[in-house]
Amino acid sequence: MLRFAPVLLLAAAACSYFDGSASLPIGADGRVANQTAEAIHVFAVDAETATLIDIAPEFDITDQRVVPPGETAPFDIDGYERGEDIVVFVYRVTDGHATYATTLAASARGFEQNGETVTVRSL
Repeated sequence: MLRFAPVLLLAAAACSYFDGSASLPIGADGRVANQTAEAIHVFAVDAETATLIDIAPEFDITDQRVVPPGETAPFDIDGYERGEDIVVFVYRVTDGHATYATTLAASARGFEQNGETVTVRSL
């Protein structure tokens, strides 16, 4: 039994390395990496839904997730099913108030190749 331990260890490591979703919290569809100098909030939807909605240009943050500069956090993607393209609306957060800053689009392939991570580099 012990002779198979290295094989099992390598298999487990490969799953975590090649499938980023293996390390996502339950219920999260992806993660956002904030590489800006400001706190952000993200709202993500599948690409088809993005064509149908009108986003709020600003709002007060109450219990929504705020991602500090240099941090990474899990996020949900409304209407998303694995294999779909996504759109991420990024908000700048200051003193409990979120203001729309930019929109990022990710192809299904790119999103999956990046370990289900969207990186925000500028606002």
